[in-house]
Amino acid sequence: MSVSRTVRPFVVAAAAAAGMATAITPTASGAPGAAPEATPQDRAGTTSLGQSIVDWAYREYNDPAHNREFPLGSNCNFYSGVMNAGAPACGNGMQAPSWGWCANFAEYVWKNGGANTSGLNNESTSFKQYGQARGTWSNNLAAVQPGDAVLFENGRPGSPDLDHVGVAVTGWDGSGVWIIEGNSHDRVYKRKVSGGNGAIGFARPVPR
Repeated sequence: MSVSRTVRPFVVAAAAAAGMATAITPTASGAPGAAPEATPQDRAGTTSLGQSIVDWAYREYNDPAHNREFPLGSNCNFYSGVMNAGAPACGNGMQAPSWGWCANFAEYVWKNGGANTSGLNNESTSFKQYGQARGTWSNNLAAVQPGDAVLFENGRPGSPDLDHVGVAVTGWDGSGVWIIEGNSHDRVYKRKVSGGNGAIGFARPVPR
C-alpha cells in the first residue's frame, strides 16, 4: 500500500531504513490562510471542473474544522472519516488510518468539485491508475493545470506504489506548481513543488 506521512526530522532516517514511504520536504509552504493569487496564465488553463476543484481545495485549506489532525500527530482526520476509508474511528465521525490520508483528502476535493472519482481509493497510486485508465496521466509537469492531482515518488524510487498526492491550485510557472495537500505536517498544507521534490507527473480529472 502506498502511504504518505508527515516528515518529522527524528523519524526520517528510521523510516527510510525500514522502507517506509514518507511525505516530501517542502520548498515553500504556509499554514492555513491566504493562498497565492493565480496569474492570468494560470486562469487561462483552468477548466470549469479544474476551477471547481481548486475552489474546494481552498475551502478545505481554510476550514479549521477540517484542515488538521485532531489532535496533531494522531492521524485522526475528517477526510478519512467522510470518505469511509475503513480506518479506526476516533470520534466526531473522523478516522485515524495507519496509512497516510493524502489520497482521502484529494479524493474528497475531486468528488466535491464534480470529478468522476470511480476507481480511487486510499492509495496515492490509484490516482495514477485513474489517469492511465482515462488517458489523462502525464509525466510532463510543465503541462499541469489547476485541479490536477500531482503524484510523488520519494521513499521508494522505481516502486510501482507512489508516496503522496496533492491537488494543483495553479498551473506550472516555469519553476514549479502550487499544490494543496492532505497529511503534510499533520494538516492540510500548501506549498510549491517541482520534480526536485519527487513530483513525477499528474492525473487530470474527468467530470461525472
